[in-house]
Amino acid sequence: MCVGVRRRVRGPWEAALLFLGLVLSAAGLHCVGDTYPSGGRCCDECRPGYGMVSRCSRTQNSVCRPCEPGYYSDAVSAKPCKACTRCNLRE
Repeated sequence: MCVGVRRRVRGPWEAALLFLGLVLSAAGLHCVGDTYPSGGRCCDECRPGYGMVSRCSRTQNSVCRPCEPGYYSDAVSAKPCKACTRCNLRE
């Protein structure tokens, strides 16, 4: 300990506040499965073949629609359908 430096004694309430802060910071939202965190809740992602039209809000879940011809979605995603860049035509 350094000479001339006083060590501050912490009370039990300070320890309790520190513990509460640690608990609240560790209690982040943990979404599982095909969901993503948004606005303090877990929202559904879109299935393959569907694109996201709008992300979820506090009052409504994600809105997904089937991909239109010329567009695709090959994975679970929170993105809109992607445009096809190459077509496989069978003759």
